[in-house]
Amino acid sequence: MNAQTRKRKGEHIEICVKKDVGYTYNWFDDIEFVHEALTDLDYDRLDTRARFLKHQLKLPFMITGMTGGYPEAKQINMALASACEEYGIAFGLGSQRAMIENPALAETYSVREVAPTIPIVGNIGAAQLLNYKPAQISKMLDDVQADYVAVHLNTLQELTQPEGDRKFSGVAGKINELAKELYERFGITLKHFDELGTALKKATENYNKTVGSLESRILPSLRRFKELGVSVTGELPVAEEITVFPRTKTE
Repeated sequence: MNAQTRKRKGEHIEICVKKDVGYTYNWFDDIEFVHEALTDLDYDRLDTRARFLKHQLKLPFMITGMTGGYPEAKQINMALASACEEYGIAFGLGSQRAMIENPALAETYSVREVAPTIPIVGNIGAAQLLNYKPAQISKMLDDVQADYVAVHLNTLQELTQPEGDRKFSGVAGKINELAKELYERFGITLKHFDELGTALKKATENYNKTVGSLESRILPSLRRFKELGVSVTGELPVAEEITVFPRTKTE
């Protein structure tokens, strides 16, 4: 891994812990809620759930990309992801550039074990798209079982860092290229699932036909063996039809 990248990731957290990075101005002071005295809604009927792409959240919140790429980041990401799972909100990973440079660092981003149901959003900088192929981004997401990818636009931050990126030409086209690649890859996956579902449905139909044939043609004759005095042990097992079919995909 690029030692400079790793050092920078650690410094992001260290600065937040040791330096005064808080805003001197409270931006919430700019928000004024309009009082609604006539409340025509029961408290017990309040529903805070929100739809986030293909996921249902309990609350319309998300902890966005924070950290990753150095040993201490694992503990931070696990704690944040665990809290998100408990409250049913989305979780965003920090920039995964480090794990592309050094795949062994994927572990510092892997939190699915404590967040099995919530949406996990992968992360890559816009400038990095100029250096990596869509297949690398796709693998980056697969390696941590991320559901989506966020492309962060941090030109000003890069320019204020002595070792930051300076080339941004073509970023918009790269974002479009990445979106197209991921869309097509997901489409291929869906096609495989559709084919598997069709095969399972066909197998189920054939199984049920066989069960019906056994019940109507073969088993009645076999049961007569006992009536004719043939010494048999136990009853013939009953083959049940399958009544559950694979779900059909929605458009």
